Amino acid sequence: MSRISRLAQFITPAPFRKRETPPPAPSSALRRLERPSLSSQLMEPLKALLCAPASEGAAAQRALTELKSLAKEYGLYNSALELKARLDATRHMGPEGVTYYKSRGYVLAADFIMAHVHRELEAFKRGLVPLGPNVFKTYCNDLFECLLNGEKPQRAVEIPVLLIDELPANALGDPHRAPFYIEFAQRAIESLLENVTFHLRAATPKPGEFLTPPPLAGLMHENVLAHLAQVGEFVRRAAREFDQRRLTPPPGGSVAQADPAQVMTVFANLAQQANYLGFRAAFKQRMAERLHASDQEKSEAVLAEAARDWETLGDRELELDLRKLVLRRYTLAEQAFQQAGLTHEAEAIAAKRAAL
Repeated sequence: MSRISRLAQFITPAPFRKRETPPPAPSSALRRLERPSLSSQLMEPLKALLCAPASEGAAAQRALTELKSLAKEYGLYNSALELKARLDATRHMGPEGVTYYKSRGYVLAADFIMAHVHRELEAFKRGLVPLGPNVFKTYCNDLFECLLNGEKPQRAVEIPVLLIDELPANALGDPHRAPFYIEFAQRAIESLLENVTFHLRAATPKPGEFLTPPPLAGLMHENVLAHLAQVGEFVRRAAREFDQRRLTPPPGGSVAQADPAQVMTVFANLAQQANYLGFRAAFKQRMAERLHASDQEKSEAVLAEAARDWETLGDRELELDLRKLVLRRYTLAEQAFQQAGLTHEAEAIAAKRAAL
Protein backbone atom coordinates (compact mmCIF):
# COMPACT_ATOMS: atom_id res chain seq x y z
CA MET A 1 0.00 0.00 0.00
CA SER A 2 1.38 3.35 -0.96
CA ARG A 3 2.16 6.03 1.53
CA ILE A 4 -0.70 8.20 0.18
CA SER A 5 -3.24 5.35 0.63
CA ARG A 6 -2.13 4.75 4.20
CA LEU A 7 -2.45 8.47 4.93
CA ALA A 8 -5.97 8.56 3.45
CA GLN A 9 -7.04 5.64 5.66
CA PHE A 10 -5.63 7.39 8.70
CA ILE A 11 -7.47 10.71 8.18
CA THR A 12 -10.81 9.16 7.07
CA PRO A 13 -12.86 8.06 10.11
CA ALA A 14 -14.39 4.60 10.15
CA PRO A 15 -18.09 4.46 9.23
CA PHE A 16 -19.15 3.74 12.81
CA ARG A 17 -17.24 6.82 14.00
CA LYS A 18 -18.99 9.26 11.67
CA ARG A 19 -21.05 11.88 13.45
CA GLU A 20 -24.68 12.19 12.44
CA THR A 21 -26.02 15.63 11.65
CA PRO A 22 -28.71 16.51 14.23
CA PRO A 23 -32.20 16.85 12.75
CA PRO A 24 -33.45 20.42 12.29
CA ALA A 25 -35.64 21.82 15.06
CA PRO A 26 -39.34 21.64 14.15
CA SER A 27 -40.90 24.89 13.07
CA SER A 28 -43.51 26.60 15.23
CA ALA A 29 -46.20 25.57 12.72
CA LEU A 30 -45.11 21.94 12.98
CA ARG A 31 -45.08 22.12 16.77
CA ARG A 32 -48.68 23.38 16.67
CA LEU A 33 -49.65 20.48 14.41
CA GLU A 34 -48.01 18.00 16.78
CA ARG A 35 -49.86 19.43 19.80
CA PRO A 36 -52.91 17.38 20.88
CA SER A 37 -56.17 18.78 19.58
CA LEU A 38 -58.47 20.76 21.82
CA SER A 39 -61.23 18.20 21.22
CA SER A 40 -59.11 15.30 22.47
CA GLN A 41 -57.96 17.22 25.55
CA LEU A 42 -61.49 18.29 26.49
CA MET A 43 -62.91 14.78 26.64
CA GLU A 44 -61.71 13.55 30.03
CA PRO A 45 -62.25 16.73 32.11
CA LEU A 46 -65.63 17.27 30.45
CA LYS A 47 -66.69 13.72 31.30
CA ALA A 48 -65.52 14.25 34.90
CA LEU A 49 -67.52 17.49 35.15
CA LEU A 50 -70.72 16.00 33.76
CA CYS A 51 -70.57 12.81 35.83
CA ALA A 52 -69.53 14.36 39.16
CA PRO A 53 -72.20 13.85 41.83
CA ALA A 54 -72.18 17.54 42.83
CA SER A 55 -71.10 20.60 40.86
CA GLU A 56 -69.43 22.05 43.96
CA GLY A 57 -67.59 18.82 44.80
CA ALA A 58 -63.86 18.29 44.50
CA ALA A 59 -64.06 16.19 41.31
CA ALA A 60 -66.17 18.78 39.48
CA GLN A 61 -63.95 21.63 40.60
CA ARG A 62 -60.80 19.86 39.41
CA ALA A 63 -62.44 19.28 36.04
CA LEU A 64 -63.52 22.93 35.86
CA THR A 65 -59.98 24.09 36.60
CA GLU A 66 -58.60 21.91 33.81
CA LEU A 67 -61.26 23.05 31.33
CA LYS A 68 -60.64 26.71 32.15
CA SER A 69 -56.91 26.17 31.68
CA LEU A 70 -57.56 24.70 28.23
CA ALA A 71 -59.83 27.65 27.37
CA LYS A 72 -57.07 30.04 28.38
CA GLU A 73 -54.63 28.24 26.08
CA TYR A 74 -56.89 27.64 23.07
CA GLY A 75 -59.21 30.66 23.38
CA LEU A 76 -62.51 31.12 25.17
CA TYR A 77 -64.74 31.19 22.11
CA ASN A 78 -63.03 28.26 20.37
CA SER A 79 -63.33 26.24 23.57
CA ALA A 80 -67.02 27.15 23.94
CA LEU A 81 -67.79 26.02 20.39
CA GLU A 82 -65.87 22.78 20.90
CA LEU A 83 -67.76 22.09 24.13
CA LYS A 84 -71.10 22.82 22.45
CA ALA A 85 -70.32 20.59 19.47
CA ARG A 86 -69.26 17.75 21.74
CA LEU A 87 -72.37 18.08 23.90
CA ASP A 88 -74.71 18.36 20.91
CA ALA A 89 -73.29 15.16 19.41
CA THR A 90 -73.21 13.03 22.58
CA ARG A 91 -76.15 11.46 24.38
CA HIS A 92 -74.17 10.10 27.34
CA MET A 93 -70.53 10.44 28.22
CA GLY A 94 -70.10 8.45 31.44
CA PRO A 95 -70.38 4.84 32.59
CA GLU A 96 -73.74 3.11 32.36
CA GLY A 97 -75.98 3.92 35.31
CA VAL A 98 -74.09 7.08 36.32
CA THR A 99 -76.20 10.26 36.39
CA TYR A 100 -75.08 12.58 33.62
CA TYR A 101 -75.51 16.37 34.08
CA LYS A 102 -75.19 17.54 30.49
CA SER A 103 -76.50 21.02 31.34
CA ARG A 104 -73.28 21.79 33.27
CA GLY A 105 -71.30 21.69 30.04
CA TYR A 106 -73.66 24.09 28.31
CA VAL A 107 -73.50 26.50 31.25
CA LEU A 108 -69.70 26.45 31.10
CA ALA A 109 -69.77 27.05 27.33
CA ALA A 110 -72.11 30.03 27.88
CA ASP A 111 -69.76 31.40 30.54
CA PHE A 112 -66.85 31.16 28.09
CA ILE A 113 -68.86 32.98 25.39
CA MET A 114 -69.88 35.79 27.75
CA ALA A 115 -66.30 36.21 28.95
CA HIS A 116 -65.14 36.35 25.33
CA VAL A 117 -67.81 38.95 24.43
CA HIS A 118 -66.82 41.17 27.34
CA ARG A 119 -63.15 40.83 26.42
CA GLU A 120 -63.94 41.76 22.81
CA LEU A 121 -66.02 44.77 23.89
CA GLU A 122 -63.25 45.98 26.18
CA ALA A 123 -60.64 45.63 23.42
CA PHE A 124 -62.99 47.40 21.01
CA LYS A 125 -63.48 50.24 23.49
CA ARG A 126 -59.72 50.68 23.73
CA GLY A 127 -59.40 50.67 19.94
CA LEU A 128 -57.37 47.46 19.88
CA VAL A 129 -59.63 45.31 17.67
CA PRO A 130 -62.52 45.87 15.25
CA LEU A 131 -65.82 44.17 16.03
CA GLY A 132 -68.46 43.72 13.35
CA PRO A 133 -72.22 43.59 14.01
CA ASN A 134 -72.65 40.27 12.19
CA VAL A 135 -69.92 38.66 14.29
CA PHE A 136 -71.58 40.07 17.40
CA LYS A 137 -74.91 38.53 16.40
CA THR A 138 -73.20 35.16 15.92
CA TYR A 139 -71.91 35.39 19.49
CA CYS A 140 -75.47 36.10 20.67
CA ASN A 141 -76.90 33.14 18.75
CA ASP A 142 -74.34 30.74 20.24
CA LEU A 143 -74.89 32.19 23.70
CA PHE A 144 -78.67 31.67 23.46
CA GLU A 145 -78.32 28.04 22.38
CA CYS A 146 -75.96 27.22 25.25
CA LEU A 147 -78.11 28.97 27.85
CA LEU A 148 -81.28 27.31 26.56
CA ASN A 149 -79.73 23.90 27.21
CA GLY A 150 -78.33 24.93 30.59
CA GLU A 151 -79.64 24.28 34.08
CA LYS A 152 -82.07 27.23 33.99
CA PRO A 153 -83.55 27.88 30.52
CA GLN A 154 -84.85 31.31 31.57
CA ARG A 155 -81.21 32.43 31.52
CA ALA A 156 -81.51 32.28 27.72
CA VAL A 157 -83.71 35.37 28.04
CA GLU A 158 -82.21 37.04 31.09
CA ILE A 159 -78.52 37.05 30.10
CA PRO A 160 -79.09 38.51 26.60
CA VAL A 161 -81.30 41.26 28.09
CA LEU A 162 -78.52 42.16 30.54
CA LEU A 163 -76.05 42.25 27.63
CA ILE A 164 -78.40 44.48 25.62
CA ASP A 165 -78.66 46.82 28.61
CA GLU A 166 -74.87 47.06 28.80
CA LEU A 167 -74.48 48.32 25.25
CA PRO A 168 -76.34 51.70 25.50
CA ALA A 169 -74.64 52.16 28.88
CA ASN A 170 -71.29 51.68 27.10
CA ALA A 171 -72.41 54.22 24.49
CA LEU A 172 -73.12 56.77 27.23
CA GLY A 173 -69.56 56.37 28.49
CA ASP A 174 -67.94 56.18 25.04
CA PRO A 175 -69.99 58.49 22.78
CA HIS A 176 -67.45 58.45 19.92
CA ARG A 177 -68.29 54.79 19.39
CA ALA A 178 -71.97 55.08 20.33
CA PRO A 179 -73.24 54.16 16.82
CA PHE A 180 -71.41 50.85 17.05
CA TYR A 181 -72.86 50.00 20.47
CA ILE A 182 -76.38 50.76 19.25
CA GLU A 183 -75.83 48.53 16.22
CA PHE A 184 -74.54 45.75 18.49
CA ALA A 185 -77.67 46.13 20.64
CA GLN A 186 -79.81 45.92 17.51
CA ARG A 187 -78.14 42.65 16.51
CA ALA A 188 -78.46 41.27 20.04
CA ILE A 189 -82.22 41.92 20.32
CA GLU A 190 -82.72 40.55 16.78
CA SER A 191 -80.93 37.38 17.83
CA LEU A 192 -82.99 37.03 21.01
CA LEU A 193 -86.37 37.58 19.37
CA GLU A 194 -85.55 35.36 16.38
CA ASN A 195 -84.36 32.51 18.57
CA VAL A 196 -87.30 32.71 20.97
CA THR A 197 -89.77 32.79 18.08
CA PHE A 198 -88.06 29.88 16.31
CA HIS A 199 -88.04 27.63 19.37
CA LEU A 200 -91.66 28.34 20.21
CA ARG A 201 -92.84 27.72 16.63
CA ALA A 202 -90.80 24.53 16.38
CA ALA A 203 -92.53 23.24 19.52
CA THR A 204 -96.08 24.12 18.43
CA PRO A 205 -97.81 20.78 17.70
CA LYS A 206 -99.81 20.25 14.56
CA PRO A 207 -103.36 18.86 14.88
CA GLY A 208 -103.17 15.35 16.32
CA GLU A 209 -99.45 15.64 17.06
CA PHE A 210 -97.86 15.51 20.53
CA LEU A 211 -94.62 17.32 21.26
CA THR A 212 -92.62 17.61 24.46
CA PRO A 213 -92.90 21.21 25.70
CA PRO A 214 -89.70 23.18 24.95
CA PRO A 215 -87.56 24.54 27.79
CA LEU A 216 -88.96 28.04 27.27
CA ALA A 217 -92.61 26.97 27.07
CA GLY A 218 -93.42 27.83 30.69
CA LEU A 219 -91.53 31.11 30.53
CA MET A 220 -92.61 32.53 27.20
CA HIS A 221 -96.07 33.69 28.10
CA GLU A 222 -97.64 36.82 26.68
CA ASN A 223 -96.24 39.27 29.24
CA VAL A 224 -92.63 38.12 28.81
CA LEU A 225 -92.90 38.43 25.04
CA ALA A 226 -94.39 41.92 25.50
CA HIS A 227 -91.45 42.84 27.75
CA LEU A 228 -88.93 41.68 25.14
CA ALA A 229 -90.85 43.58 22.47
CA GLN A 230 -90.54 46.74 24.58
CA VAL A 231 -86.77 46.28 24.79
CA GLY A 232 -86.67 45.72 21.03
CA GLU A 233 -88.74 48.83 20.33
CA PHE A 234 -86.34 50.96 22.37
CA VAL A 235 -83.31 49.62 20.49
CA ARG A 236 -84.98 50.14 17.10
CA ARG A 237 -85.96 53.68 18.05
CA ALA A 238 -82.39 54.42 19.09
CA ALA A 239 -81.11 53.04 15.79
CA ARG A 240 -83.58 55.20 13.84
CA GLU A 241 -82.53 58.32 15.76
CA PHE A 242 -78.88 57.64 15.03
CA ASP A 243 -79.62 56.94 11.38
CA GLN A 244 -81.64 60.15 10.95
CA ARG A 245 -78.75 62.16 12.36
CA ARG A 246 -76.31 60.18 10.22
CA LEU A 247 -74.57 58.90 13.31
CA THR A 248 -73.82 55.56 11.70
CA PRO A 249 -70.64 53.46 11.69
CA PRO A 250 -68.46 53.87 8.58
CA PRO A 251 -68.06 50.69 6.49
CA GLY A 252 -65.10 48.69 7.73
CA GLY A 253 -64.25 51.30 10.34
CA SER A 254 -63.46 50.76 14.00
CA VAL A 255 -64.15 54.29 15.25
CA ALA A 256 -67.25 56.18 14.19
CA GLN A 257 -65.98 59.57 15.44
CA ALA A 258 -69.51 60.59 16.35
CA ASP A 259 -70.01 64.03 17.87
CA PRO A 260 -70.47 63.45 21.64
CA ALA A 261 -72.84 66.43 21.95
CA GLN A 262 -75.12 65.03 19.23
CA VAL A 263 -75.01 61.58 20.82
CA MET A 264 -76.04 62.92 24.23
CA THR A 265 -78.88 64.91 22.62
CA VAL A 266 -80.19 61.72 21.03
CA PHE A 267 -79.96 59.86 24.33
CA ALA A 268 -81.70 62.68 26.22
CA ASN A 269 -84.61 62.50 23.77
CA LEU A 270 -84.73 58.72 24.08
CA ALA A 271 -84.74 58.89 27.86
CA GLN A 272 -87.83 61.12 27.75
CA GLN A 273 -89.71 59.14 25.10
CA ALA A 274 -88.71 55.51 25.63
CA ASN A 275 -90.96 53.24 27.65
CA TYR A 276 -88.04 51.00 28.60
CA LEU A 277 -87.07 51.86 32.17
CA GLY A 278 -83.70 50.12 31.88
CA PHE A 279 -82.32 52.83 29.61
CA ARG A 280 -84.07 55.70 31.40
CA ALA A 281 -82.46 54.67 34.68
CA ALA A 282 -79.02 54.24 33.11
CA PHE A 283 -79.24 57.67 31.46
CA LYS A 284 -80.26 59.33 34.73
CA GLN A 285 -77.35 57.74 36.54
CA ARG A 286 -74.96 59.10 33.92
CA MET A 287 -76.48 62.57 34.23
CA ALA A 288 -76.19 62.41 38.01
CA GLU A 289 -72.48 61.63 37.70
CA ARG A 290 -72.01 64.70 35.51
CA LEU A 291 -73.95 66.92 37.90
CA HIS A 292 -72.17 65.75 41.03
CA ALA A 293 -69.29 68.24 40.90
CA SER A 294 -71.45 71.32 40.13
CA ASP A 295 -74.76 70.60 41.89
CA GLN A 296 -74.69 67.78 44.42
CA GLU A 297 -78.29 68.29 45.53
CA LYS A 298 -79.58 68.02 41.95
CA SER A 299 -77.32 65.01 41.38
CA GLU A 300 -78.82 63.19 44.37
CA ALA A 301 -82.37 63.97 43.21
CA VAL A 302 -81.64 62.50 39.77
CA LEU A 303 -80.03 59.46 41.38
CA ALA A 304 -83.17 58.89 43.44
CA GLU A 305 -85.25 58.98 40.24
CA ALA A 306 -82.93 56.43 38.67
CA ALA A 307 -83.21 54.19 41.74
CA ARG A 308 -87.00 54.26 41.57
CA ASP A 309 -86.89 53.39 37.87
CA TRP A 310 -84.62 50.42 38.64
CA GLU A 311 -86.94 49.29 41.44
CA THR A 312 -90.07 49.59 39.27
CA LEU A 313 -88.41 47.62 36.48
CA GLY A 314 -87.34 44.94 38.96
CA ASP A 315 -90.88 44.68 40.34
CA ARG A 316 -92.24 44.17 36.81
CA GLU A 317 -89.66 41.51 35.99
CA LEU A 318 -90.35 39.74 39.28
CA GLU A 319 -93.93 39.20 38.09
CA LEU A 320 -92.44 37.59 34.97
CA ASP A 321 -90.18 35.34 37.08
CA LEU A 322 -87.02 36.76 35.48
CA ARG A 323 -85.16 36.60 38.77
CA LYS A 324 -81.64 37.21 37.52
CA LEU A 325 -82.84 40.46 35.97
CA VAL A 326 -84.67 41.35 39.20
CA LEU A 327 -81.52 40.79 41.26
CA ARG A 328 -79.57 43.12 38.98
CA ARG A 329 -82.26 45.86 39.07
CA TYR A 330 -82.60 45.75 42.85
CA THR A 331 -78.80 45.86 43.28
CA LEU A 332 -78.57 48.97 41.09
CA ALA A 333 -81.52 50.57 42.90
CA GLU A 334 -79.95 49.95 46.30
CA GLN A 335 -76.63 51.47 45.18
CA ALA A 336 -78.36 54.53 43.70
CA PHE A 337 -80.44 55.11 46.85
CA GLN A 338 -77.28 54.88 48.96
CA GLN A 339 -75.46 57.38 46.74
CA ALA A 340 -78.48 59.69 46.98
CA GLY A 341 -78.31 59.52 50.78
CA LEU A 342 -81.66 57.70 51.09
CA THR A 343 -80.65 55.07 53.62
CA HIS A 344 -84.16 53.90 54.51
CA GLU A 345 -85.06 53.26 50.84
CA ALA A 346 -81.76 51.45 50.29
CA GLU A 347 -82.45 49.15 53.25
CA ALA A 348 -85.95 48.40 51.96
CA ILE A 349 -84.54 47.39 48.56
CA ALA A 350 -81.87 45.24 50.25
CA ALA A 351 -84.64 43.41 52.10
CA LYS A 352 -86.53 42.77 48.86
CA ARG A 353 -83.36 41.46 47.24
CA ALA A 354 -82.60 39.17 50.17
CA ALA A 355 -86.10 37.67 49.91
CA LEU A 356 -85.53 36.47 46.32
